[in-house]
Parts: sequence; C-alpha cells; structure tokens
Amino acid sequence: MSWLENTIRSSLRGLLGRDQVLEGDDVELQVQRIQQAMLDALHSAQAGPELGRLRERIIFAADAKTLWYLRGDLFHALTDVQGPSAARQKLDTITSMFAGVLPPSMRPRPRKPVR
Repeated sequence: MSWLENTIRSSLRGLLGRDQVLEGDDVELQVQRIQQAMLDALHSAQAGPELGRLRERIIFAADAKTLWYLRGDLFHALTDVQGPSAARQKLDTITSMFAGVLPPSMRPRPRKPVR
C-alpha cells in the first residue's frame, strides 16, 4: 500500500470516527489478541534461547504499550528466520491491531515510500 493510500485511509477513519479508543475489558481483550498474534508469529520461527526470552517478554507484557515496544524485537527475530519481507507483512498485521489501545501520540504513522 502506498503512502498516499495510507494517508487517505487514516484521514477517512478519523473523519468517520473509526479511531475510537477502547476502554476497560475491551482493551484487555485486545491486548490478549495482540499477544497471541505476536506469539503465533514467533511460533513460525525456529526455537532458540533468544526467542524463548522474547516469548516470555511477550507473555508477561503488562499492557499494550509494552507490546508496542516489543514489535522491534519481534521484527528482528522474524527477519533472521523468514527474511525482511515476510517479517514486515506479519508486523504490519500486528501493528494494525493496536488501533484503539494506544494513546494518539503512539499511533502508527503511514510509512513514506522509499525512494
């Protein structure tokens, strides 16, 4: 998806009110879904001591903010095993799951195209 398409989509979501913030049990349920998606992505990677530690950090993450910052570690672990393209696809899917559980200042911004 191009940078322009992402920008337009984000703007339309904002106008239509789709960037609603989840509350209470909805946040907890979404955090659990994000954790499971991250663990599923790791499951496809080969087991090793570093991945075991990352798996534990994902399982014991207390909130969405902690999981948000673990995305970089997950990306590097997946890149080592599956390559950057497959890792980016999985991470993009996981990143989209954070909508509504992060403060606006932490929401993902559309990527600009690489020149």
